[in-house]
Amino acid sequence: YIRRIKLQESKQLIREGQMNFTEISEFLQYSTVHHFSRQFKQMFGMTPTEYANSVGKLRVILSEAHEVEESTQQNDAKILRLDKSRSG
Repeated sequence: YIRRIKLQESKQLIREGQMNFTEISEFLQYSTVHHFSRQFKQMFGMTPTEYANSVGKLRVILSEAHEVEESTQQNDAKILRLDKSRSG
């Protein structure tokens, strides 16, 4: 139970991106970073590095989606202004 809690916390710390894996393993009181990595992979089916990479890719995708949404909203606003100027 405690191991699961610690490993869930490690996922949050990885997502935050403020600590490297050695710092995370020390913070969560693992004896070594290798022990932490083995337990992480055993619990989640991927290494901490693989998890961090997947989170990073998701961040990029979400950021790109946000940029597309902003661009669409700006274009919609321009179209509305044009429509108003033509009808008014």
